[in-house]
Amino acid sequence: MAIEIKAPQFPESVEEGSIATWHKQVGEAVSRDELIVDIETDKTVLEVVAAEDGVLTEVTKQEGDIVLSQELIGKIEAGAVASPSDRDAKAPSAPADGQTQAALAANPAAKKLAEENPHLYQRDVERIVGAIFDEIIEAMARGDRVELRGFGAFSVKKRDARVGRNPRTGETVSVEEKHVPFFKAGKLLRDRLNS
Repeated sequence: MAIEIKAPQFPESVEEGSIATWHKQVGEAVSRDELIVDIETDKTVLEVVAAEDGVLTEVTKQEGDIVLSQELIGKIEAGAVASPSDRDAKAPSAPADGQTQAALAANPAAKKLAEENPHLYQRDVERIVGAIFDEIIEAMARGDRVELRGFGAFSVKKRDARVGRNPRTGETVSVEEKHVPFFKAGKLLRDRLNS
């Protein structure tokens, strides 16, 4: 059974994205929840994962192509198995040092840092960027404020429980208390964007 791979629903302020990286090629096996493609918007990089085990059978949008929210970008044949000839052809390109595919699929920030600093190994740059993000996430989970001088500050805001309305039906619904991430741009960042 063919399963469509679609671009995710973009946030309200994002109209379109572009295919950044296909992590799988046509004919390769994919596992459920395995990263298939990165879609880059002007604000973030969205990861699209496989909905089922199978084989990637079609790619309708190539790297660099513009995609809209929920647009078809490829197809997976659920339950299919990659042919032995496809697996053999791919085998020589596997990393010799035992790196996992997840490590090879670096985020764009880590890739850019690695390109700008050729004296550093890409895996080290990925670890550094990952460690920074992990610390920011852990601090915010504790309710702490994280400031990156000149860039901005991340904090957590509490939203009290309230009564809201379902926009589709108009009926009232109760919205539970929740904590949401908040980012305030620093002066240097604002000045640079507006210069």
